[in-house]
Amino acid sequence: MNAIVYTAAFLAALLLITDGCRRAGIFEYAGWRVAHAGTGQRRLLLTLFVTMAAATAVINLDAAVLVMTPVVLAVAARRGFGHDTFSISTIHLANSASLLMPVSNLTNLMVFHESNLAFGRFTALMALPWLGAILVEWLLVPRLSHGTEVKAPPELAGEAPGVRTWPAVLLVLTLAGLMASGPLGIEPLAIVWGSALVFAVSELARGRAGTFELLRATRPLFLIGLLALGGLAWLLGNLGLTGLLADLVPSGHGLASLLAVAAGAALLSNLVNNIPATLLLLPAVAPAGEGALLAMLIGVGVGPNLAYPGSIANLLWRREMIRGGAAISWPEFTRIGLVTVPAGILAATTLLWVALRI
Repeated sequence: MNAIVYTAAFLAALLLITDGCRRAGIFEYAGWRVAHAGTGQRRLLLTLFVTMAAATAVINLDAAVLVMTPVVLAVAARRGFGHDTFSISTIHLANSASLLMPVSNLTNLMVFHESNLAFGRFTALMALPWLGAILVEWLLVPRLSHGTEVKAPPELAGEAPGVRTWPAVLLVLTLAGLMASGPLGIEPLAIVWGSALVFAVSELARGRAGTFELLRATRPLFLIGLLALGGLAWLLGNLGLTGLLADLVPSGHGLASLLAVAAGAALLSNLVNNIPATLLLLPAVAPAGEGALLAMLIGVGVGPNLAYPGSIANLLWRREMIRGGAAISWPEFTRIGLVTVPAGILAATTLLWVALRI
């Protein structure tokens, strides 16, 4: 249970930081930049990929889905493009682009807390898999989804929205602090909470937010649900499921073993959700070393693109899609995932195998 409590505490700080960035206009500006990215669907989609990959890597995929999905739907509507390609790309990219850093995904945070990996080494090893997973989504999702393009989309008027620069600077400093936390011997949780408190105190002092608003920004019910999933995984583990999984983990360190771990993690994620899957697999996979742990993260990161229950981000995204009147059916979601998930896992895991040998 220590891993899930640590993860919940880390996420609460990230959500406060995300709220501070939202109030500063950073996401509104990002949406404006996406909306004004050239005149064609391909150019707009490329800008979306870059923006979503960066947002997911920096602020966590769940927060990125919450703030970017409404923006993407609005941009697609304003530009006259069908929403399917853009909305599917949003969630696929959120899941696949969450491999890069410990802060990018709750599952990453759990492994980071329980392993001996430094923040910088984690990021260095996952950089190639991250790029590979994103490339697979870029090549496949637009071809598999049903998007329609208006040949002459209207030009969008309006100046860029204002952005307060100091929150962006603080966000960059926070990431720099996290990257240096290992060599400096500083607990990463202290760094993110230090930044979160700076954001919170600034908003309170300037009258931009009240105490209740800041508390609500941490999404307490979401955190309680996360802890409940941790409790479920703890119960299943004590009933013998973790021991059973440990017997199934390959003992080798070659590419085939890494692929087997990633594929198994992806399958379990779609059966029980990637949070309990990670908690169940973590003690079973940890003895196999850092390569197996990171392969597991590829499975629980990319794997949820196969089915809605696979990740919390999927459920948050679907809720936003329903609110926007643009829900994607379960069969359509799974049809695309049946192609992208195996390809993404193969590409990312192969590149992880390469990174481990560099």
